[in-house]
Amino acid sequence: MRTIRDIRLFENIPILVRAALNVPVENGCVVNNYRLRRAVPTIRFLAERGAKVVLIGHSGEKGTETLEPVARALGELIQDVSFFDESIGERVRAAIRDLSPGHVLVLENLRRDRGERGNDLAFARELAALADVFVQDSFDTCHRAHASIVSIPELLPSYAGLLLEEEIQGLLQALTPTHPSLAVIGGAKFSTKESVLAMLLEKYDKVFVGGALANDFLKA
Repeated sequence: MRTIRDIRLFENIPILVRAALNVPVENGCVVNNYRLRRAVPTIRFLAERGAKVVLIGHSGEKGTETLEPVARALGELIQDVSFFDESIGERVRAAIRDLSPGHVLVLENLRRDRGERGNDLAFARELAALADVFVQDSFDTCHRAHASIVSIPELLPSYAGLLLEEEIQGLLQALTPTHPSLAVIGGAKFSTKESVLAMLLEKYDKVFVGGALANDFLKA
């Protein structure tokens, strides 16, 4: 797996980063910035080496939410963060051309465009045209067949971010537990955890289910 440590050129290079930006927002303010804090090491690694860091991601399920509050919250964690209210097009390309090396530009919610969830190749090409390199750092969306997840890596040189690398290493360790062993799993959607639960039950002596996921078992 190639990671951002394998990138050779950074200075003044636009790098498109698929980050986990789907954080809870209430009344226009981020109320939990945990995912943003987890995204900072990759962003900082690229910015400190002079890259133009272009962040893409989504917010909410409906596609109506804006990432502007997310950009604002990210700006409280790292310097030189700005927001642009579109995700593709000439105005976006111009904003990236004007972006100073080491600065960060957060683009608008990808799910506002139907091409994201539909894995539309034309939409993916528009996104890929914004940068020279792609970095995947959104582990929580890697299972989705969306344009920014599966199509952009076919169009640009692609690398794993530091968070994605960490998550994969942790997952590999979890697949080979020592015994006696106990796994704890939580989450909100049983549909996305069913196969993981089946795998854990095969490999672990005991599995504890918590969080909203436990409600499905209590109802059964």
